[in-house]
Amino acid sequence: MSSNMLSSWIEGHKLQAPTMQDAPAFFRNIEEKLDVRRANHSFWSDTWKDRDALDFSSNDTLSLDFASGGARSLPDGRYIYLEKVEQEIAGFHGAECGLILGSGFEANVAIYTSIPQAGDIILYDELVHASVHDGMQKGRADKISFHHNNVESFREALLSALGQPLIQEKERSVFVAVESVYSMEGDICPLKELFEAAKDVLDNVYFFVDEAHGTGVIGPNGSGLVNALGLEKEVAVRLHTFSKVLGANGAIVLGKKTIRDALITLARPVFFSTAPSFPFVALIRSGYKLLISGETKTRQDHVQHLVKMFFKKITSNPAYQKAVEMGILSVPLTEGWNE
Repeated sequence: MSSNMLSSWIEGHKLQAPTMQDAPAFFRNIEEKLDVRRANHSFWSDTWKDRDALDFSSNDTLSLDFASGGARSLPDGRYIYLEKVEQEIAGFHGAECGLILGSGFEANVAIYTSIPQAGDIILYDELVHASVHDGMQKGRADKISFHHNNVESFREALLSALGQPLIQEKERSVFVAVESVYSMEGDICPLKELFEAAKDVLDNVYFFVDEAHGTGVIGPNGSGLVNALGLEKEVAVRLHTFSKVLGANGAIVLGKKTIRDALITLARPVFFSTAPSFPFVALIRSGYKLLISGETKTRQDHVQHLVKMFFKKITSNPAYQKAVEMGILSVPLTEGWNE
């Protein structure tokens, strides 16, 4: 191991929690868990940047060099191009760090099994994606649901969480699981209203926003609902997927470095999965280049035009009104669409 790699490894294994006594419990608790790995030398640390080093952990057995060859926890699973693209995407969305995974489903399971700790509480919209439910089921945090897009129901859930001693004492955190655009219903989360309601009740509330169906169609250049509302610094974790607007596969989790470290070190779907290959990442980058450049603006505007035209046509059709009255057909999103 070269001196640069050794110094990087030593720096990565310094205990962090003792230096974070004044930090929010959310980040301090994660770092305490990571410190256990640092203490027994099993913490993921970024050391693979030295060209003179030999890699004995690669799965690229035949040296075809078409793929990463290793899991994210291994040296060749965090190659320079991949990390460059992750940082570019994070910058576009106004986030500190990003981590690309194989799918949105895998990403949600990784988030909810590694970030919330025992004693934390997850408040979740009753219609969140199945992957969120799977992640919460496998995780250790307590769970409280609230009615879909209902701010008052959310407030009641907050008050219920406030009744827990560890939450009152701010030793544990409350997480809110929502989608920006709901995958099955197609409606948009009242994120700003939920955020304001949370601030009125607790200050140790952290939002996890799944932007899978908002990516590319909402916000500046398609950057998502969080960016559209200017809440980039307020939302703890964001998930953007590439399989809708971008025409690729996979997803990226956005957040602070602590979040990224926790996912790589603690999340089994990340730790034991092969990192995305170069062609996979290059395709994602190509799609993002189109978003960032503004070349997709005309198409984004056209999508909104088609949606409004559909609503206008169907709501003005007498046959549709009759079908609704008879209970034959219903398109809930048409209610108040032009307000």
